[in-house]
Amino acid sequence: DTSKYFTIFNNVFVNFSTYAIFATKSINGTIKQNNIEESTIAIYLSSTNNVNLCNNTVAFSAEAGISLWDSDNITIFLNNIYGNKIGLQIWCNITSYTINKNYTLYVYYNNFANLQYNLYDNIECYLDNGSIGNFWSTYNGPDLNNDDIGDLPYLVDEDSIDRYPLMYPIELIYDNIAPNILNVSIDPKSPTVYDPVTVYVNVSDNVFVGKVLLMYYYSGEWFNRTMLYDITMHLYVGIIPATENVTTVNFKIVCIDLSRNVAVSDVYQYTTQRPTGNYPPQIVITAFTLLILLLVITLVVMIIRARRKITAEIKRAEEIKKAEKAEKELEMKKEELAQHESPNKSSVLSTDEDKSAT
Repeated sequence: DTSKYFTIFNNVFVNFSTYAIFATKSINGTIKQNNIEESTIAIYLSSTNNVNLCNNTVAFSAEAGISLWDSDNITIFLNNIYGNKIGLQIWCNITSYTINKNYTLYVYYNNFANLQYNLYDNIECYLDNGSIGNFWSTYNGPDLNNDDIGDLPYLVDEDSIDRYPLMYPIELIYDNIAPNILNVSIDPKSPTVYDPVTVYVNVSDNVFVGKVLLMYYYSGEWFNRTMLYDITMHLYVGIIPATENVTTVNFKIVCIDLSRNVAVSDVYQYTTQRPTGNYPPQIVITAFTLLILLLVITLVVMIIRARRKITAEIKRAEEIKKAEKAEKELEMKKEELAQHESPNKSSVLSTDEDKSAT
């Protein structure tokens, strides 16, 4: 079927001759907590984007448990996939890609067991989320540090890999519980119109936190920003830009876990004020910047002048040296000339004396 938003939840599908669940050219879907057995293909998505498949049992399919054709932004999480001919089938119109390059695919924290083929695809991909992979009944790597994650990656097929294979099967958790949102705080406490406001919040979930959004209302419009997890503070952090005018800003936190359970916080607010000083921070910063710039320019001019002076002195010293050298060479030539003329005078004197004697 073609749909903009769809949810397929808590159903039992047995012995379907073609597809138990079929979606084409659809977006924004959730397929969760379904039990699908003995179909040709249990779940088939074609040209379908932004779909979460979680908490499903997919078993004994004649062809494939889950089949994806030209579908983008698919999350396959916390599923039991066993006894099928092919566990996961992925087909795209391109011959190769890596996750987050052309298509987005997340496959992690699933059980793949007793399958004739774990995976059939025409792409290159990582079958993990960067820290957690899947349980594969055909994996037999070591776990020397006993963290329940294999020490060696699992080559699922010739071009796809699970870098963090799980050593033991996962227990399916049917997740209908929304995340918890606690301890919302802001910094600074009393912002001026020139201050961006940082919002901190503690979010937890019984399975996995998905996306945390900071939504704020300003100038008659709601805006939202994705909050990022700070591993040092163990908090989600988001920033509301400076208002530049005195106003009241309303904001709230929205969290969506991987099973699409949604939690929304209370609405919080703060009112921005003009700074108490005579000048707003921008003007002070600008004046300080101009002062620094003036000092830098003055320093550069002084350096240039000093270099010019040194260059002139070096040039003058070289000219004096050349003049002294020329004067010395002239003196030497005069001495040579004087030595050359002295014998000639002696010869002339001797000739005159001989003539007188005769």
